Amino acid sequence: MVIVKTTDLLKMAQDILDSGYEYVEMNEVEADKTDAELPACISFDAYDGHGVCVDFYELEHLDISPTYKED
Repeated sequence: MVIVKTTDLLKMAQDILDSGYEYVEMNEVEADKTDAELPACISFDAYDGHGVCVDFYELEHLDISPTYKED
């Protein structure tokens, strides 16, 4: 599971659309247990329709509580 901020997810979708892409592959990447600097994330690869896949930046997992507004 990867938790990301809704506004970050919307910005990613807008960046992909603004770049002219209609389809995107999203993949969950597990955290690297041997390297704390590589947290879980969601990666985004946009398809150009001509066989090229364009890698966009990742959204990293955020450690928040389900009750974050009450904490």
